Amino acid sequence: MRTLRMQITELQTINKIFKDRNKTLERQIEERNEEIASLTKVNRKVMNEYGCSDNKDIEQMYEAMFKKQLTDAYKRIDMLQLEVDKVRNINNILTEENHNLKTRLLQYRKYVAQLSSQDLQPLTPTSVDIPLKLYAMFDEMKSFKTAYMLMDYTVEALKNLSGKNTIFICSKPLQRLYSSSLKEKPEKIQIGKFFIIPHSSDKSDKAKFPGIEHVHGSTLQKDYILLPVSIHKDIDFIIQCSNPTKGIFEDNDLKILELLSNFMVKIIKSINSKYIEKEHKIKLEKFVSVASKLMTSRNLNTFANFIDISLAEFLEFEHAGIVFVDKKSNEFFVFTRSNLLDKAFGLDVLRLPISIGISSEAIYENGVKIHENLKHKAHFSPEIDNVPFANEIRHCVMVKLVDFDGMPVGVLQVMNKLYGKINSTDISLIQELARFLGPMINGITEIEQALEITTQMKKSISYLKM
Repeated sequence: MRTLRMQITELQTINKIFKDRNKTLERQIEERNEEIASLTKVNRKVMNEYGCSDNKDIEQMYEAMFKKQLTDAYKRIDMLQLEVDKVRNINNILTEENHNLKTRLLQYRKYVAQLSSQDLQPLTPTSVDIPLKLYAMFDEMKSFKTAYMLMDYTVEALKNLSGKNTIFICSKPLQRLYSSSLKEKPEKIQIGKFFIIPHSSDKSDKAKFPGIEHVHGSTLQKDYILLPVSIHKDIDFIIQCSNPTKGIFEDNDLKILELLSNFMVKIIKSINSKYIEKEHKIKLEKFVSVASKLMTSRNLNTFANFIDISLAEFLEFEHAGIVFVDKKSNEFFVFTRSNLLDKAFGLDVLRLPISIGISSEAIYENGVKIHENLKHKAHFSPEIDNVPFANEIRHCVMVKLVDFDGMPVGVLQVMNKLYGKINSTDISLIQELARFLGPMINGITEIEQALEITTQMKKSISYLKM
């Protein structure tokens, strides 16, 4: 009986606890209902402010928002299509220029052929007593395709006149033409202020003149002859003959050399014209290759790496790079250095004010600017002014890149010419490239923005579906 009472008491206690808990839960439910009612009022107020009264209105609101985003995206795509059309027009212009260039080259080739058939005919006998072997020389020299072959044949053929014969190649254009057919660079010697390439039948033969600046005309001595030859204006090469086979040199020997040199000039002009034609063709092929690679870029990082790899090689410089301009934030940005061997630039971006560095000066200047000893200038900023990460900067060419509207989109930096000094041809080529690079950058930027909008829209749609 006692145990039963204890159980009843325990059950009564439990019942009381549950009743109290039930009351607590009921109060919490009432509070939540009040909160829901309050939120419902606020929600209705907000919906009324925006003209929405039910779920359909909400759907219409989101639909209108997405339609606007789609419309903006289509507008950007249309703008991008316009940019693509402009680039395509530029490509058509390049194709037409290429066709015109080929036409001019064909005309030039015909002119060279006419030279070969008319101007290079064997000389007729004159008052000069020309050996019959000289006529054979003229005929044979017409077939030579390189300056090296011409020089080599000449010094050997002149052994009939003298024991030692040397042709000193003085001018840089002729040195370049002479070296173009050789696998290795020819040896140069310094005579006076200049470095000269000697082509000799006897390596022990020494120059009979202290320097080019001291040679003012032909020199006839009993034991040697000096004959300076100019293809255009300055002295291009000097023929030196010594140890005459007849014991002494005579006036007739000098006249024979003059006739020979005149014929050599015509041969060199013919060889040079073909060399220029070949160089133009190679340059054109390289340009088409570089332009094709750049036009396939779909983002600025790929574009920057193509510039580093292809453009520097095409221009025959050590380095090339671009500092980009963000038109929205009006600041510079560059890609940081990559740890990969096959890429110069990684994906990380460094942003800096547009007012710093020497590159900022290029933004406000037109045309090409050449900087010597760039690192020693007061306003030099390595992050902006040395985009290609050059260890040494002997000289740097900078040019502003603009879009079709003339707005700056970047600064091209080309550093350290590989061969010789920067010349007018380099400047013209860089200017022409800059004319195309600016619109390309603008087009790639539009592509990136369109892709970003598309990605954002996909994320928004996925979020709504959830």
